[in-house]
Amino acid sequence: MQFENEQEQPVYEQHIQRQRRTSSNPLTQPDFAPSGTGVGKVHSFSELKASRRPTEWIVEEIGARGACVLLAADKGSGKTSLLYAMATAIARGDHFMGQLPTTKSKVLVVQGDESRTNALDKLDAMGIDAEFDFLFPDEVLWNGLELTKLRRLVSDAGYKAVLADSVTTLVGNGAHGVRMNAPEFAAPLYGLNQLAGEMNFMAVIASHLRKTDGQTTKPISTDDVLGAGTLTAAVSDVWALARSPKPDFPDHFVLYCLGKRNCQLGTDWNLQGSQEDFSWVLRSVADPNDLLPQKRRELKDKILQLLSTADTWLSACEISAELGCNAEVARRCCRELSSQQLMSKVKAASTGGRPAWLYGIGTFPT
Repeated sequence: MQFENEQEQPVYEQHIQRQRRTSSNPLTQPDFAPSGTGVGKVHSFSELKASRRPTEWIVEEIGARGACVLLAADKGSGKTSLLYAMATAIARGDHFMGQLPTTKSKVLVVQGDESRTNALDKLDAMGIDAEFDFLFPDEVLWNGLELTKLRRLVSDAGYKAVLADSVTTLVGNGAHGVRMNAPEFAAPLYGLNQLAGEMNFMAVIASHLRKTDGQTTKPISTDDVLGAGTLTAAVSDVWALARSPKPDFPDHFVLYCLGKRNCQLGTDWNLQGSQEDFSWVLRSVADPNDLLPQKRRELKDKILQLLSTADTWLSACEISAELGCNAEVARRCCRELSSQQLMSKVKAASTGGRPAWLYGIGTFPT
């Protein structure tokens, strides 16, 4: 297994050793050893490739089944109300922030930051009446983020979305009890990410940014997430929410994708919050060459329609020329459609440089 930095490997190994001591479920044991040794099984690449599932969005472009998302935010930026708005959209199957389709699912909110009274006050101000479930760990004597109990809850109730608020209280103040800057602080998030993958639900857990109040124009990166650097390595995707350093309208915030697996690094969305009812609207994209999610979905439909009538493979540049759109946007749409297994892709024959990817629906000679 490859690791992104020198801190990540010992933290992951520590997490695996803890799992082996505490879990009797064979599904949670990593398969590193050759078959026949009694401690695991090696999978061939062809086996792994055959077992791959298409990306299944719970919240399109933000959270997919089988993945854990870290949402880091400025203090006072409204991350909790954003989580409640997301839970409402998923529970109803509505568009999140007016732009992002959701898959109607059963939702659990694990609230470690707010008391029951504070949560009820905020839900009342937001006018929320959707059906989703709450768990207040202190009320049920959970000691922070207890993954064994969470596993049972997800299994028994059939949750497909688990939204947790936040890393500071659920990990820092719980049984894990380690300093936020210590590399091992991320170990429970490795466990949450693995649990989401194993049980095929979407997890979103809130965190904090070091920067506050939009006081800097320097681009936000994963280095700005408060806590150990291994925190962002432990999850599938990282998003950041902060006040715009150059606001164009009242309550102007920016939601930044910081990578890694399902969201496109560099996706920056301009959001408008509300001090009256804590609602959120996705107003525009920061990159002039990008499109709003709704417009990009319309482009994807046009790409699929084009490829359904084509009698040969097409590159992203050829697709952009046919449809009159930006080539990079077309390339991104093709990559996303391919990950959802809605189209096929092959590499063009090499002509000396890097071969282009070709896209199609059906089988054509290359």
